Amino acid sequence: MKTINTLALLLCIGLATEVADTNASAQVQQANTPSSLSADSIYQLMSAEMALNREDYETALQNYILAAKETQDAKIAARATQIALTISALDVAIEPAMLWANAAPNSLEANLTVAAIFVRLQDHQQGADYLQKVKAIEPEHAYYHYLLLYRQLHGTNGDDVIATLKLMKNDDTASQLALADIYLAQEQYTEVEVLADKVLKLTPTNPQAIRLKAECLKQRDGNMSAIKFLRQHVQANPKHTDLTLFFVNFLLSSQQFDEAKQYVNTVLKQSLTPDQSLSLARTAMQAGWYELAKNSLMQTINSSQHQDTAHYLLARISELKNDPEAALKWYQHVLTGPFHVMSQIKASQLLAEENQHDQAITILSNTQPQNEFDQKRIIMSLVDIHNHKKDYAAGIRVLDDALKYQPEDTDLLYARAVNLDKMSLFPQAEKDLLLILQQDPYHVEALNALGYMLTINSKRYTEAQTYLIRALELAPNDASVLDSMGWLQYQQGNLEEALGYLRKAAKIMPDAEIAAHLGEVLWKLNNKEEANSVWESALKVHPNAPYITEAIERLRAE
Repeated sequence: MKTINTLALLLCIGLATEVADTNASAQVQQANTPSSLSADSIYQLMSAEMALNREDYETALQNYILAAKETQDAKIAARATQIALTISALDVAIEPAMLWANAAPNSLEANLTVAAIFVRLQDHQQGADYLQKVKAIEPEHAYYHYLLLYRQLHGTNGDDVIATLKLMKNDDTASQLALADIYLAQEQYTEVEVLADKVLKLTPTNPQAIRLKAECLKQRDGNMSAIKFLRQHVQANPKHTDLTLFFVNFLLSSQQFDEAKQYVNTVLKQSLTPDQSLSLARTAMQAGWYELAKNSLMQTINSSQHQDTAHYLLARISELKNDPEAALKWYQHVLTGPFHVMSQIKASQLLAEENQHDQAITILSNTQPQNEFDQKRIIMSLVDIHNHKKDYAAGIRVLDDALKYQPEDTDLLYARAVNLDKMSLFPQAEKDLLLILQQDPYHVEALNALGYMLTINSKRYTEAQTYLIRALELAPNDASVLDSMGWLQYQQGNLEEALGYLRKAAKIMPDAEIAAHLGEVLWKLNNKEEANSVWESALKVHPNAPYITEAIERLRAE
């Protein structure tokens, strides 16, 4: 089945991305055509869809264009445009596209489509005329639409987009800014400065013009030149909070922390909108000014639009200040929005660390997922809570329930395999890992887990080595895989080979289990002093780590 090319994906926003492949009558209904169609139009549409089923795009296009001309219907014209773009017939696509735009004069997609087709046909004046219509529809976002057009077409028609934008009216700030942005990417700094200054004469506090000129000065003359320019604008417009916040972020990116903090304190004294308070809080958090960030968030906390985000950020600040009790309180207040699931998971983790497992499970059970990804995160977090209290069987039950609906989900299968192994149920764990590898032979975690489990649960060392060699080919610097291979070599009596793998693993990741294994190999090589040093260093980071204490007790007893 032939699919729409890249241009069509850009231009036919909201339309189907593949030429129809179902029956013709269903497609005519899908097009939402008017109920008052003439018999000729119905016949044309039916003929068009049947032609599409035969992949006869030329015939389908001819019939759709005829129907669009007769009905002057926007949806039929849009469908005709889609088909024309599918077969890259730009000179043909322009007719139904213009019908579409005329039938739906306030349609952003239609007018952008026509503008882009004219650009590709190098009819710059017509392209500019339709970009003016785009601006009339969404004046505040015209700049972004122009930039999107350039970014989509710059590979083949970038110069044509520039030529089109140059034909826009002189007082059209959106086109001037888009050109300045394009020239900035091309490092044509003189042009950027001229265009930015032109816009600033019309609108002295235009944020995009100020940003573009500051970036231009920074790239051409260095940070201090840009800072001087921004400082002048901020001092001339002390109540322009958004400009000040931009300057603060610029100062932070330039490592000018003291001056940035002065302006933050100045902004905090002003009357801020919730959006500005939130922006200021994020900036302060980025700089590590947690009290300033908290003060700013407290001004946002009663805003219905930003309340959940403010609670989430207050929780993050509390965690960064090592105050888990306060963090828990704020996380539990995040009841909706994009941070809801993450916050409830964080709250459950904090409760689990305090051994309040039942409360942690209750929180997760009441969490409202927005999609399948959220649902999986909640499931995995429930398993983590059960594992934290060593109730591996309960974790397996959670995973069993989830796998009834997603029996081939590799994340769920891997988690269950790990829990089964913890319960010394290696045969069942092996089945899950093999099922993962049937679906994804390059699943490094499954290869490593199977190789390691075979090493410690059986004498099937040749099989284990096969899996671990494959894992190392895919991830040669993965500390866990290096540790597994080192332990396999140790079990086979290859102490020097084991030592090489384990030293490399320990260097990459200071892990307690790796330290236990490395120390044991050193001990067996009669390098007991270094073995004790490895263990002691690891125990400072991981006090009472069972892997290490067990190895020490067993080896010293021997």
